[in-house]
Amino acid sequence: MKNLLVATDFSDCARNALNYAISLAKEKQCHIILMHANDLTVYGDGISPMEGNVKLASQKISEESLEKEVERVQGQLDTVQVTSEFFVGDIVAGLQERAQQGDIWLTIMGTTGQNSSGLFWGSKSMNAMRSHTGPILLVPPQSSYQDVDRMMLCMDIHANNERFPFAEVKGWVQEMHASLDILNVQPLDPFDEEDENEHLKPFEGISYSFHSMESEQLRDAITFYLDKHGSDWLIVIPKKYNFFESLFHRSKSEVISKASNVPVLALHTS
Repeated sequence: MKNLLVATDFSDCARNALNYAISLAKEKQCHIILMHANDLTVYGDGISPMEGNVKLASQKISEESLEKEVERVQGQLDTVQVTSEFFVGDIVAGLQERAQQGDIWLTIMGTTGQNSSGLFWGSKSMNAMRSHTGPILLVPPQSSYQDVDRMMLCMDIHANNERFPFAEVKGWVQEMHASLDILNVQPLDPFDEEDENEHLKPFEGISYSFHSMESEQLRDAITFYLDKHGSDWLIVIPKKYNFFESLFHRSKSEVISKASNVPVLALHTS
């Protein structure tokens, strides 16, 4: 049975991500591991007895809240088993440590939490996308589960893609019985069709379509494509943090519309 590792801080966004995970678990017959982390390092090392009591009380409250959440969810489910794991420390570190045990099919977390502000994505989800070595799905607060029929991947097919995780991308497309929309964004340069076919050979064996857009701004191209065509999951290979931070940042003049509601599957180079 596949294991879904789901992060929670009991916020509305985290519960929405959990609901998304529940729907996915029902479809794929997964076991859900619900993780909550309590970062007690804020108290420091040389704490007083009173501070120590506060620290222990905080941990106990967090553990009890986690168990209540598991009971609440399990009471609604017949076919999906839900268990809990409590981590002392940062949630991103906890997810990574648990995933390294090798039995996690997919990690899921919401894109914002109790401490987020100014970003569509909170700092925790951005850090997780950058550092989590296994596949991780980031679920925006307005996302609701639907069959994953189409995935979108934006990549530069002319770049040195020697370490690009082609096999993992294809594996997820096949696992979800989906098709893949490959978006290549380039400046105003001519494009060679024979060159295109050569670079797309690694995707043979799955259902895919190729789209090329002329644009100087990768963010604008992705936003335009998602607004026009939509997608159920956006696959990213987050090698360049600054781009993905800008992609999900709320600016004064523009807000990503449909793009902000598309779950993002982050994979990593081999």
